[in-house]
Amino acid sequence: MRVWQDVNDARDIYISARPADGSWRTLGTIPLPLDDGLSSSGRFRYGDIALDVPLANRSSSATIEVRVWQDVRDALRIYISARPADGSWATLGTIPLPLDDGLSSSGRFRYGDIALDVPLPPRFDIPVPTVAAVEFEGEFPASERASLTEQLKREFSRVATFFAHTYGVAAPDLTIVMQRPSVGAGFGGGTIWLSDGFEEAINHEYVHALQEELSSGHGPGWMTEGVATYFELRYDEAVGDQTFETFDEGFRYYLQSARFYEQPLQTLEAGVSKVQEYAVSLMATERLADLVNDDALLEFYRQLEADTPWQSTFAEVFGITVDAFYESFEPYRLEIAPRHLYFRGTVLGPDGAPVQGLFVTPMREGEFFFWRDTTDADGTFDVIAESFLTTGATVWGDDGQPILSNDETPVVLELRTNTCEILGYMGPDGGMVERRDEAKEFILEGLTITGIVIRLPLDPWTLPIPTGCGTSGIN
Repeated sequence: MRVWQDVNDARDIYISARPADGSWRTLGTIPLPLDDGLSSSGRFRYGDIALDVPLANRSSSATIEVRVWQDVRDALRIYISARPADGSWATLGTIPLPLDDGLSSSGRFRYGDIALDVPLPPRFDIPVPTVAAVEFEGEFPASERASLTEQLKREFSRVATFFAHTYGVAAPDLTIVMQRPSVGAGFGGGTIWLSDGFEEAINHEYVHALQEELSSGHGPGWMTEGVATYFELRYDEAVGDQTFETFDEGFRYYLQSARFYEQPLQTLEAGVSKVQEYAVSLMATERLADLVNDDALLEFYRQLEADTPWQSTFAEVFGITVDAFYESFEPYRLEIAPRHLYFRGTVLGPDGAPVQGLFVTPMREGEFFFWRDTTDADGTFDVIAESFLTTGATVWGDDGQPILSNDETPVVLELRTNTCEILGYMGPDGGMVERRDEAKEFILEGLTITGIVIRLPLDPWTLPIPTGCGTSGIN
């Protein structure tokens, strides 16, 4: 909120509002006459205004009621109150707002800013489903069954309430089955399947229950999992005590995995199974929500029918054909999650036979390369050609984009017999050299390097391979 006051007339008040980090232009600046009444003591005059604040990725706005108070005896003393529409003023109280944050460009108005976290009332009032039963498969002591039952019912209630009150959707009462040993999580036939370490997956699997409840048809596999992962992150952000505190935090996490997937999005229509495929599916779903809103993701399933191609429903709900979306998605995807570059090749022994089990690691001066690959039975390797600037995590710049390696600096390929003992480096002629400064240098120019062949002058497995990491190098 921003409250403006005329420097020459302290009773001339204006108000601006915006969603956090939004634009002041969305609602503009509105006059607010302080003529709605006086406080019970007669000391303060006030004016009320209702502001419809648009919410990110929602089809409806939130109405926030604001009251600005002014001291009758000292017109420079301003206070502010806010509440959800028809809520209680006591929720946030009345807060002093010094108008000392600056002057307008003309110098005519002074202003003061304040950020208010206004709790939103439920958008929908529909019945919330419950857990029909909690069942166990495997070794679960009686005391553990009791605590897990309580925990799972409590979490299911939070999840179901969130979707009912925020999006107006509910699945029927469901059964939860806990399995041991751990096999992951899944949904099918009115049952959410969970196991050790996957208790928080209730929110993701509940979205699958909603998809089944809303539609009689089946959409593409990438939407099935992308929508579930998208709303999983929205739920995490709303409750604040799950894996990710904000949607953006979770989205950035998945972007790292998306860089591993090299195929176009349409290859995931049949289904999704790997983490990098989930990540690309999430990116596509986030793109759809950005094009329309969150509600459209659910509306797609409402309109999906068994006897209608999902492609036609997609075009109707999102206002773009599937083919056009695929075409526009790839440049967007490459911009925010550029695909990893790779070194791909083969290691052969002195007899020309493939060498299996050798570690191949790219190395660049001044950077730590987290990635390595071991040669397969046919001697092939497939290793990421980029370093992480910190171990195992991308460094993000101020612009929200990943900071990548310096591609103008040469990279060499290091060969190891285990994780710590260096055998040598790929030489300029495709053979092996002992010293790093003698190695063949590759310059990465935004392209994956393929067709590499390394021919070893000796069979590495005929050497005595140290098992410890106390020495470096094999003579």
